[in-house]
Amino acid sequence: MTMDIGYGLKNLHEYVQSDSSGVWIAWDGEQPVGFFVGKVHPLFFSKDLVAVDTVWYVLPKSRGSRVGLQLLELFEKWSESKGVKDIRIGQTSKLEHSAFDKIMSKRGYEYV
Repeated sequence: MTMDIGYGLKNLHEYVQSDSSGVWIAWDGEQPVGFFVGKVHPLFFSKDLVAVDTVWYVLPKSRGSRVGLQLLELFEKWSESKGVKDIRIGQTSKLEHSAFDKIMSKRGYEYV
């Protein structure tokens, strides 16, 4: 896949401006070390709202710290404030699946 910075910035701007999406950035001093982007939308077959992650990324040097979990917690709290019926988090990277699964199952997430 190719990266298109302009397109990404346009999408980021739309997420920041929309009431149904959010962007959270983790900082270590003046350096960003991670970010989380997500949105809330109704299901195709229901008006019930679900929250989904779009991007959840932590720099390799900050993995293993609480940065990723803190970003997830912010997204979860925001999602709950929107009245969602479900929060859905996916994994589409090459990170260690078993570690991700262990963390997410401890938080009550299940495969759907």
